[in-house]
Amino acid sequence: MKNRILFFFGITLLLIFSGCSSKKSDVLFSNATKSPRSKILFDFDWKFHRGDVENGEAVSLNDSLWRLVDLPHDWSVEDLPGTNSPFDSTAIGGIDAGYLVGGTAWYRKEFEVPAKLEGKKLFIYFEGVYMNSDVWLNGEHLGNHPYGYTEFGFDISEKINFGEKNVFAVEVKNKGRNSRWYSGSGIYRHVWITVTNPVYLKKWGTKVTTPVVSESSATVKIETNVINESDTEISLLTTLYDKNGNAVGKDEAQSIESINSININQNIIIKDPELWSPEAPTLYSAVTEIIDANAKVIDKLT
Repeated sequence: MKNRILFFFGITLLLIFSGCSSKKSDVLFSNATKSPRSKILFDFDWKFHRGDVENGEAVSLNDSLWRLVDLPHDWSVEDLPGTNSPFDSTAIGGIDAGYLVGGTAWYRKEFEVPAKLEGKKLFIYFEGVYMNSDVWLNGEHLGNHPYGYTEFGFDISEKINFGEKNVFAVEVKNKGRNSRWYSGSGIYRHVWITVTNPVYLKKWGTKVTTPVVSESSATVKIETNVINESDTEISLLTTLYDKNGNAVGKDEAQSIESINSININQNIIIKDPELWSPEAPTLYSAVTEIIDANAKVIDKLT
Protein backbone atom coordinates (compact mmCIF):
# COMPACT_ATOMS: atom_id res chain seq x y z
CA MET A 1 0.00 0.00 0.00
CA LYS A 2 2.83 2.36 0.93
CA ASN A 3 4.65 1.69 -2.36
CA ARG A 4 1.42 2.29 -4.29
CA ILE A 5 0.93 5.67 -2.56
CA LEU A 6 4.54 6.66 -3.33
CA PHE A 7 4.06 5.61 -6.95
CA PHE A 8 0.94 7.76 -7.41
CA PHE A 9 2.62 10.63 -5.54
CA GLY A 10 5.58 10.45 -7.94
CA ILE A 11 3.31 10.38 -10.99
CA THR A 12 1.40 13.39 -9.65
CA LEU A 13 4.61 15.37 -9.17
CA LEU A 14 5.73 14.44 -12.70
CA LEU A 15 2.46 15.68 -14.15
CA ILE A 16 2.60 18.87 -12.09
CA PHE A 17 6.14 19.76 -13.17
CA SER A 18 5.42 18.79 -16.76
CA GLY A 19 2.35 21.01 -16.66
CA CYS A 20 4.36 23.85 -15.10
CA SER A 21 6.89 23.71 -17.94
CA SER A 22 4.11 23.80 -20.52
CA LYS A 23 2.29 26.64 -18.74
CA LYS A 24 5.53 28.62 -18.39
CA SER A 25 6.05 28.28 -22.14
CA ASP A 26 2.46 29.34 -22.86
CA VAL A 27 2.84 32.44 -20.65
CA LEU A 28 6.17 33.40 -22.27
CA PHE A 29 4.71 33.23 -25.78
CA SER A 30 1.15 34.23 -24.87
CA ASN A 31 1.08 37.38 -27.02
CA ALA A 32 2.60 35.67 -30.04
CA THR A 33 -0.77 34.31 -31.18
CA LYS A 34 -2.69 37.53 -30.47
CA SER A 35 -0.63 40.20 -32.21
CA PRO A 36 1.05 40.31 -35.64
CA ARG A 37 4.48 40.88 -34.06
CA SER A 38 5.70 39.94 -30.57
CA LYS A 39 8.98 40.87 -28.91
CA ILE A 40 9.65 38.55 -25.97
CA LEU A 41 12.27 39.23 -23.29
CA PHE A 42 14.45 36.11 -23.09
CA ASP A 43 16.68 37.04 -20.13
CA PHE A 44 15.65 34.56 -17.47
CA ASP A 45 16.82 31.12 -16.27
CA TRP A 46 20.05 30.74 -18.21
CA LYS A 47 22.68 28.33 -16.90
CA PHE A 48 26.26 29.58 -16.68
CA HIS A 49 29.67 27.90 -16.48
CA ARG A 50 32.90 29.88 -16.17
CA GLY A 51 35.66 28.13 -18.12
CA ASP A 52 35.79 26.05 -21.27
CA VAL A 53 33.57 22.98 -21.71
CA GLU A 54 34.05 20.19 -24.23
CA ASN A 55 30.96 19.90 -26.46
CA GLY A 56 29.20 22.58 -24.45
CA GLU A 57 26.63 22.89 -27.23
CA ALA A 58 25.48 19.25 -27.01
CA VAL A 59 21.80 18.81 -26.17
CA SER A 60 22.63 15.78 -24.01
CA LEU A 61 25.24 17.66 -21.91
CA ASN A 62 24.60 17.41 -18.17
CA ASP A 63 24.49 21.04 -17.00
CA SER A 64 22.69 20.34 -13.71
CA LEU A 65 25.62 21.74 -11.69
CA TRP A 66 25.86 24.95 -13.72
CA ARG A 67 24.87 28.18 -11.97
CA LEU A 68 21.47 29.73 -12.75
CA VAL A 69 21.69 33.40 -13.85
CA ASP A 70 19.47 36.06 -15.33
CA LEU A 71 20.69 38.38 -18.06
CA PRO A 72 22.32 40.85 -18.44
CA HIS A 73 25.30 39.08 -16.87
CA ASP A 74 28.99 40.01 -16.56
CA TRP A 75 31.30 37.39 -15.13
CA SER A 76 34.38 39.65 -14.98
CA VAL A 77 33.03 41.54 -11.96
CA GLU A 78 32.43 38.30 -10.03
CA ASP A 79 34.96 36.97 -7.56
CA LEU A 80 37.63 34.78 -9.12
CA PRO A 81 37.30 31.08 -8.21
CA GLY A 82 38.97 30.40 -4.85
CA THR A 83 39.26 34.10 -3.95
CA ASN A 84 37.19 36.87 -2.42
CA SER A 85 38.01 39.36 -5.16
CA PRO A 86 37.45 39.83 -8.91
CA PHE A 87 40.79 41.64 -9.30
CA ASP A 88 44.03 40.17 -10.61
CA SER A 89 47.19 42.28 -10.73
CA THR A 90 48.48 40.12 -13.61
CA ALA A 91 45.33 40.56 -15.76
CA ILE A 92 46.33 40.98 -19.39
CA GLY A 93 44.17 44.10 -19.78
CA GLY A 94 45.97 45.77 -16.90
CA ILE A 95 44.71 49.05 -15.55
CA ASP A 96 42.76 49.78 -18.76
CA ALA A 97 40.44 46.87 -17.97
CA GLY A 98 40.42 47.57 -14.24
CA TYR A 99 42.61 44.50 -13.50
CA LEU A 100 39.59 42.29 -14.24
CA VAL A 101 39.89 39.14 -16.30
CA GLY A 102 38.02 37.64 -19.23
CA GLY A 103 38.55 34.12 -20.52
CA THR A 104 36.00 31.64 -21.88
CA ALA A 105 32.57 30.81 -20.52
CA TRP A 106 29.34 29.10 -21.59
CA TYR A 107 25.63 29.87 -21.28
CA ARG A 108 22.80 27.40 -21.86
CA LYS A 109 19.01 27.73 -21.75
CA GLU A 110 16.23 25.16 -22.08
CA PHE A 111 12.83 26.34 -23.31
CA GLU A 112 9.69 25.28 -25.14
CA VAL A 113 7.76 26.96 -27.93
CA PRO A 114 4.03 26.07 -28.04
CA ALA A 115 3.09 23.79 -30.94
CA LYS A 116 0.39 26.27 -32.01
CA LEU A 117 3.14 28.67 -33.15
CA GLU A 118 4.41 26.28 -35.82
CA GLY A 119 4.35 28.12 -39.14
CA LYS A 120 5.35 31.44 -37.56
CA LYS A 121 8.74 33.09 -38.03
CA LEU A 122 10.99 33.17 -34.95
CA PHE A 123 14.20 35.15 -34.51
CA ILE A 124 16.63 35.47 -31.60
CA TYR A 125 18.46 38.77 -31.07
CA PHE A 126 21.37 39.46 -28.73
CA GLU A 127 21.79 43.16 -27.89
CA GLY A 128 25.42 42.62 -26.94
CA VAL A 129 27.81 39.78 -26.07
CA TYR A 130 31.40 40.54 -25.14
CA MET A 131 32.87 39.03 -27.17
CA ASN A 132 33.59 36.55 -30.01
CA SER A 133 30.47 34.49 -29.39
CA ASP A 134 29.23 31.29 -31.04
CA VAL A 135 25.57 30.32 -30.80
CA TRP A 136 23.96 26.87 -31.15
CA LEU A 137 20.34 25.75 -31.11
CA ASN A 138 19.66 22.07 -30.44
CA GLY A 139 23.30 21.30 -31.23
CA GLU A 140 23.24 23.09 -34.60
CA HIS A 141 25.63 26.00 -35.02
CA LEU A 142 23.75 29.21 -35.87
CA GLY A 143 26.78 31.43 -36.33
CA ASN A 144 29.62 33.47 -34.87
CA HIS A 145 29.67 37.16 -33.92
CA PRO A 146 33.20 38.37 -33.15
CA TYR A 147 32.45 41.98 -32.18
CA GLY A 148 31.30 42.74 -28.66
CA TYR A 149 29.42 46.02 -29.02
CA THR A 150 26.79 45.38 -31.71
CA GLU A 151 23.45 43.61 -31.80
CA PHE A 152 23.10 40.43 -33.84
CA GLY A 153 20.54 37.73 -34.43
CA PHE A 154 19.49 34.57 -36.23
CA ASP A 155 16.40 33.14 -37.92
CA ILE A 156 15.53 30.06 -35.85
CA SER A 157 12.17 29.24 -37.45
CA GLU A 158 13.30 26.00 -39.10
CA LYS A 159 15.40 24.82 -36.17
CA ILE A 160 12.80 24.95 -33.37
CA ASN A 161 11.25 21.75 -32.01
CA PHE A 162 7.70 23.02 -31.48
CA GLY A 163 5.99 21.65 -28.39
CA GLU A 164 9.24 19.99 -27.23
CA LYS A 165 12.44 20.87 -25.38
CA ASN A 166 14.91 23.19 -27.11
CA VAL A 167 18.41 24.14 -25.96
CA PHE A 168 20.35 27.31 -26.71
CA ALA A 169 24.10 27.24 -26.07
CA VAL A 170 26.38 30.28 -26.26
CA GLU A 171 30.17 30.15 -26.00
CA VAL A 172 31.80 33.51 -25.17
CA LYS A 173 35.53 34.10 -25.60
CA ASN A 174 36.99 37.32 -24.17
CA LYS A 175 40.68 36.60 -24.61
CA GLY A 176 43.79 38.72 -24.89
CA ARG A 177 44.17 42.49 -24.82
CA ASN A 178 41.25 43.72 -26.90
CA SER A 179 39.97 46.91 -25.27
CA ARG A 180 41.27 50.23 -24.00
CA TRP A 181 38.67 50.34 -21.23
CA TYR A 182 36.66 47.95 -19.09
CA SER A 183 34.46 45.92 -21.42
CA GLY A 184 32.98 43.25 -19.17
CA SER A 185 32.55 39.63 -20.23
CA GLY A 186 29.46 37.65 -21.16
CA ILE A 187 25.93 38.27 -22.38
CA TYR A 188 25.92 41.75 -20.88
CA ARG A 189 22.79 43.09 -22.64
CA HIS A 190 19.25 41.79 -23.16
CA VAL A 191 18.23 38.85 -25.35
CA TRP A 192 14.92 38.85 -27.26
CA ILE A 193 12.79 36.41 -29.23
CA THR A 194 10.74 38.04 -32.00
CA VAL A 195 7.74 36.20 -33.48
CA THR A 196 6.14 37.31 -36.75
CA ASN A 197 4.03 35.95 -39.58
CA PRO A 198 5.71 34.53 -42.72
CA VAL A 199 5.17 37.98 -44.27
CA TYR A 200 7.10 40.52 -42.22
CA LEU A 201 9.08 43.73 -42.11
CA LYS A 202 12.78 42.97 -41.99
CA LYS A 203 14.62 44.06 -38.86
CA TRP A 204 16.78 47.12 -39.60
CA GLY A 205 15.04 47.13 -42.99
CA THR A 206 13.27 50.51 -42.71
CA LYS A 207 14.97 53.77 -43.62
CA VAL A 208 13.29 57.17 -43.25
CA THR A 209 14.83 60.31 -44.79
CA THR A 210 13.64 63.86 -45.52
CA PRO A 211 15.22 64.86 -48.85
CA VAL A 212 13.19 68.10 -49.09
CA VAL A 213 12.32 70.26 -46.07
CA SER A 214 11.02 73.81 -45.80
CA GLU A 215 8.66 75.75 -43.55
CA SER A 216 5.80 75.19 -46.01
CA SER A 217 6.37 71.57 -47.03
CA ALA A 218 8.43 68.48 -46.29
CA THR A 219 8.90 65.31 -48.33
CA VAL A 220 9.37 62.17 -46.25
CA LYS A 221 10.87 59.19 -48.06
CA ILE A 222 10.36 55.75 -46.51
CA GLU A 223 12.26 52.75 -47.86
CA THR A 224 11.01 49.44 -46.44
CA ASN A 225 12.33 45.92 -46.90
CA VAL A 226 9.48 43.38 -46.90
CA ILE A 227 9.99 39.62 -46.70
CA ASN A 228 7.13 37.54 -48.12
CA GLU A 229 7.55 33.79 -47.56
CA SER A 230 3.92 32.94 -48.24
CA ASP A 231 1.33 32.84 -51.02
CA THR A 232 -0.35 35.93 -49.61
CA GLU A 233 -0.70 39.06 -51.72
CA ILE A 234 -0.24 42.10 -49.54
CA SER A 235 -0.15 45.88 -49.51
CA LEU A 236 2.11 48.18 -47.50
CA LEU A 237 0.59 51.17 -45.69
CA THR A 238 2.78 53.81 -44.07
CA THR A 239 1.16 56.58 -42.03
CA LEU A 240 2.89 59.59 -40.51
CA TYR A 241 1.68 60.91 -37.16
CA ASP A 242 2.48 64.21 -35.46
CA LYS A 243 3.42 64.65 -31.79
CA ASN A 244 -0.26 64.58 -30.77
CA GLY A 245 -0.97 61.32 -32.58
CA ASN A 246 -2.82 62.90 -35.50
CA ALA A 247 -2.32 61.35 -38.95
CA VAL A 248 -0.73 63.94 -41.25
CA GLY A 249 -0.08 61.85 -44.35
CA LYS A 250 -0.01 58.31 -45.71
CA ASP A 251 0.94 56.21 -48.71
CA GLU A 252 -0.16 52.70 -49.65
CA ALA A 253 1.72 50.41 -52.02
CA GLN A 254 -0.82 48.01 -53.52
CA SER A 255 -0.73 44.40 -54.73
CA ILE A 256 2.70 43.23 -53.68
CA GLU A 257 2.98 39.65 -54.91
CA SER A 258 4.59 36.74 -53.14
CA ILE A 259 8.35 37.03 -53.50
CA ASN A 260 11.17 36.45 -51.09
CA SER A 261 12.33 40.04 -50.55
CA ILE A 262 11.52 43.46 -51.97
CA ASN A 263 12.41 47.07 -51.19
CA ILE A 264 9.42 49.43 -51.38
CA ASN A 265 9.84 53.19 -51.69
CA GLN A 266 7.09 55.53 -50.49
CA ASN A 267 6.94 59.33 -50.47
CA ILE A 268 4.67 61.36 -48.20
CA ILE A 269 4.36 65.14 -48.28
CA ILE A 270 3.60 67.04 -45.06
CA LYS A 271 2.27 70.58 -45.35
CA ASP A 272 3.47 73.21 -42.87
CA PRO A 273 5.70 70.76 -40.95
CA GLU A 274 6.79 71.42 -37.38
CA LEU A 275 10.52 71.71 -37.88
CA TRP A 276 12.83 70.23 -35.28
CA SER A 277 15.21 72.37 -33.23
CA PRO A 278 16.85 72.11 -29.80
CA GLU A 279 14.29 74.61 -28.55
CA ALA A 280 11.33 72.74 -30.11
CA PRO A 281 12.35 69.07 -30.48
CA THR A 282 9.20 67.95 -32.27
CA LEU A 283 9.19 64.36 -33.52
CA TYR A 284 6.94 62.60 -36.01
CA SER A 285 6.26 58.85 -36.08
CA ALA A 286 6.16 56.62 -39.14
CA VAL A 287 3.93 53.56 -38.69
CA THR A 288 4.30 50.86 -41.35
CA GLU A 289 1.75 48.07 -41.68
CA ILE A 290 1.55 45.00 -43.90
CA ILE A 291 -2.09 44.34 -44.82
CA ASP A 292 -3.45 41.19 -46.47
CA ALA A 293 -6.31 40.85 -48.97
CA ASN A 294 -8.83 40.63 -46.10
CA ALA A 295 -7.68 43.99 -44.68
CA LYS A 296 -5.99 42.22 -41.75
CA VAL A 297 -2.76 43.70 -40.36
CA ILE A 298 -0.16 40.92 -40.41
CA ASP A 299 2.87 42.98 -39.35
CA LYS A 300 3.44 46.44 -37.93
CA LEU A 301 6.42 48.58 -36.95
CA THR A 302 6.74 52.13 -35.63
